[in-house]
Amino acid sequence: MVGLALLWGAIGGLAFTAVVLLSWRLTPQVWLGDVTGGEQRPEVNVVNATWFVLVVASFVGGGFAAAWFAASRHDASFVDAAVVAFAVMAIVNLVDVVVVDIAVYLWCRPSFMTLPGVEMPTDYGMHVRGAASGFMMAAPISLLAAALSLAA
Repeated sequence: MVGLALLWGAIGGLAFTAVVLLSWRLTPQVWLGDVTGGEQRPEVNVVNATWFVLVVASFVGGGFAAAWFAASRHDASFVDAAVVAFAVMAIVNLVDVVVVDIAVYLWCRPSFMTLPGVEMPTDYGMHVRGAASGFMMAAPISLLAAALSLAA
């Protein structure tokens, strides 16, 4: 089960990183709310919704896929499927905070990850708090993924 979680976590982490970096590259204004602490502009809402769906799908998708795969094995229990789903989402969350937030956003600071006229935050606290909320969201989602996987 550990190998399964690591494999799906790596796949999910790569997918999540690709979606986040692509969204920054193509439409950086969708991150305005995160960068400014909540400021939004009406013209961004439709684009924002599209990227929100893609980011959430890439975060949750790996967990659901891993839970389904674990449940498809006849010896996997509800707990097995839930733990694998949580582990996958935890790995994706760690990849996000370490690779995307800290290494790319805070340290490398590529030009496509800046918004003209907006002071970009440089504190680690915001990213660590975001990762903590990601772990808290992963717990109930992993239970749901396990339940749906075993019901299928």
